[in-house]
Amino acid sequence: MMSIQEKATRAPNFEPGNLEEPALLLLILASGSLVLRRNKLYGTRLAMKYVFDTNCIIDLEERREDYPHLVKILSKWRVGDIELGVVAISASEKQKGDLYRNTFKDFENKLENVGLRGVEILLPMAYYGVSYYDHALFCDERMSVLEDKIHKILFPDTPFEMPKDDDRKKKIWLNNKCDVQIAWSLIFHKWEILVTRDGDFHEQAKGLQLLGVKEVLSPCEVAKRLAP
Repeated sequence: MMSIQEKATRAPNFEPGNLEEPALLLLILASGSLVLRRNKLYGTRLAMKYVFDTNCIIDLEERREDYPHLVKILSKWRVGDIELGVVAISASEKQKGDLYRNTFKDFENKLENVGLRGVEILLPMAYYGVSYYDHALFCDERMSVLEDKIHKILFPDTPFEMPKDDDRKKKIWLNNKCDVQIAWSLIFHKWEILVTRDGDFHEQAKGLQLLGVKEVLSPCEVAKRLAP
């Protein structure tokens, strides 16, 4: 039977009654699983599918140490040698001054400003007060089981539910939740390689590979691999 899942958007400061547009419906057609796209075929080879984590976006914006490597990766993407994605949950990360973005459009503008206009945006799981309406998925039990496995691999000492009375712990929880959703989205949408400098991902790469992440690579490693 064809299943139907809602596609949702939730801004961090969402309040009931403030929804400006209705949630859309997303039809799931492939045996109960969501496949947004297939690998593009270039000549006789398939383009590898890379996902930038939030740190890659920050490093592009602030021109940090990995900036030259990320620029090389972008050049390969622009000529079609690779596919490149980000995860919509990156929009929910706190900004400087402990502020949230007001709209998802702010995140899209940031992507454009750092050279990522047109990048594939993978949808994470919907979380009230965390994700954005129209840019997240209401999920079933199977999808939640995958999230639980990822959480236990990456952050076994962090509670699964948000702490209620400690702002510092809430901030840590949100950062961890966003990382879990980046890995979840890569696996669920059947992408392949996570590009990140985050030590949590690299330290737990073997566990993530068992769940479907093909590789966890730093921007430097990816740039060297893609070099002519």
